[in-house]
Amino acid sequence: MPEADYRLTINIVTHGRLELFKRCLESCMRSLPKEAEILVLVNGGDSATVDYLSSIEYAALRWEALSQTSLARCRNYALQVARGSVLYCLDDDVEVPPRLFSRALDLFERDPELCVLGGPNLTPPMSTLKQRLFGAVMTSWFAAPRVRRRYGALAARGKSAGEFDLMFCNLAIAIARIPKWLRFEEALRSNEENAFVNACNRANLKAGFEDSLFVYHHRRSHLGSFLRQIASYGFGRFQQLTLNWQVSSGIFLVPSLIYPLVLGGLYFGQGALLAVLLFLHQTLSLAAVLDGGSEIRGLGWRAIWVVPLTGCVHLAYGYGFWTALFQRLFFHQKSAGVQPPVVQSREGFETS
Repeated sequence: MPEADYRLTINIVTHGRLELFKRCLESCMRSLPKEAEILVLVNGGDSATVDYLSSIEYAALRWEALSQTSLARCRNYALQVARGSVLYCLDDDVEVPPRLFSRALDLFERDPELCVLGGPNLTPPMSTLKQRLFGAVMTSWFAAPRVRRRYGALAARGKSAGEFDLMFCNLAIAIARIPKWLRFEEALRSNEENAFVNACNRANLKAGFEDSLFVYHHRRSHLGSFLRQIASYGFGRFQQLTLNWQVSSGIFLVPSLIYPLVLGGLYFGQGALLAVLLFLHQTLSLAAVLDGGSEIRGLGWRAIWVVPLTGCVHLAYGYGFWTALFQRLFFHQKSAGVQPPVVQSREGFETS
C-alpha cells in the first residue's frame, strides 16, 4: 500500500452503466473535500466509460481499467493502491449528498478506534413507483428483518454496526487501522462486505453506523432485475454461512425454507398446504405494511403492493440460497485469488 498522501480516497467500481456512473461521479466531485482523490476502477471492457473518463480533466481523479474480475477483488485492489488514509467505497449507481465525505472524515478523526463506518442507502426522491416499492419492501420487518436498517429503516438504536448494517455501496474504511491480513473474501458472489464486517467484529475492530451518512441508491427499474439482485443476496448468504456459521445467522434460513416448501407443494399437489402457507405469509406481510416505516407509509394506498412483493422477495432469496447449495455440492470450485491486471490507466492531472 502506498504511503497516504490524502485524507480520503473515494473508490467507484463501474462497468456498463455510464449514465448512472456519470451522476455518481459528478455528485462526488461536488462533495469532494480537500486532500481527497477519486479512484475509478472500470471492471472489464467498457470503451464508452473509458472514453468518458479520458475526456475529464479533473486534478483529483485517476482511473484504471482492469480485466473483468469480482467486486471483492476490485475493492481489495483499491485498498492496495489507495493514496488516502480512508477508503470510501461507493457503487456506481449512487449519488452522494453534500458534506457526506467531510462528515465521515470528522467521525474517523474524533474516534481513533473507529475502523469501518457506513450508513443507509435511500431511494432517490424522484424514483418511479416500482423503484419506490423495491426500496420500501427492504425496510419491512417481515421482508428484511435484520438488514432493513441499511435501507433507511430506523430498526436499531445506537451507533455500533455489525454485518447486517453495512453495505458496499456506502462503506468507509480507515486503511491503516485494518490489519493487512483482513481483506474482502474474493470467492463470494455477494455479501463480501458482510463477511468483512463480521471478521472485523471478531477481531474486536470497531465498526460504526450513522443514519446521517446516507447515499441515494438508484433501485432496479424492473421486477425481474430486482429479483435477480435478491437471488444474488441469497446466493452470497449461503457462501458466507459456509465460511463462518454463527447462531445469529440462523434467521436467514427461514426465508430460504419457503422456496422448497412451495416447490414441494407444487410437485406433490399439496394445494391445501400451499393455501395455508400463502395465507400465513400474506397475513404477516400485511401486518408489516400496516406497521411499516416512513418509506412504506409514504406510498399511501399503493403500499399494498408490498404484500405480494414480499413473497416474491422470499422466493427469489430462497432460489439463490438453494442454487448456491446445489453448486457447492456438485460444482465446487475454488477462487484463484489473483490480483486483477491493469489494462489501461491514467493518473490524475497535476494540480497547477
